[in-house]
Amino acid sequence: MLPDAFAPDALHLAELPSVPLHQRQTLPELAACYFVLEPGGDVLYIGKTGNLRKRFLSHHRLADFAQEAQPVRVTWLITTDAQLLSQIERLCIDFWRPRYNQKPLPAFLTMMVPPALMEELDTYMTAQQEERPLARLTRSDVCRDILETFLTHQRTPRSTTRPTKKKGTSDAA
Repeated sequence: MLPDAFAPDALHLAELPSVPLHQRQTLPELAACYFVLEPGGDVLYIGKTGNLRKRFLSHHRLADFAQEAQPVRVTWLITTDAQLLSQIERLCIDFWRPRYNQKPLPAFLTMMVPPALMEELDTYMTAQQEERPLARLTRSDVCRDILETFLTHQRTPRSTTRPTKKKGTSDAA
């Protein structure tokens, strides 16, 4: 069970131990929840591992991290309890919503959404981000919300019966 005191918004990532990605071979061999950060502190990716060094010697996102415009850093929070590790990872992902943790939209949806609508989604997301800076919305989040709303309305049962006429009335008006 996760301690009540843990809150991702109280976690100061800049104060945690870290190394530049190109020095990943110096990472410690320990269990941790880790964060890949841009120089400005934005979170690109959050994960968990039983061995931080081994994880980063062959990380599935290593090429993505290396292609970032600015060099990234790996920072970590030591957690030895595997169950806590998963819970902390999930809470942090939900809070920061890192770009590389987001699932892309299905291809059929991206083909169906016109570029003008994508621009409007970006404008909407920017406005929401200014209103709620901790929301960390992505285009995928907004599209999923719209799609879920649409599908919910499609599933809402509609009356298929016609209104019944009252006795003694006719169709002629």
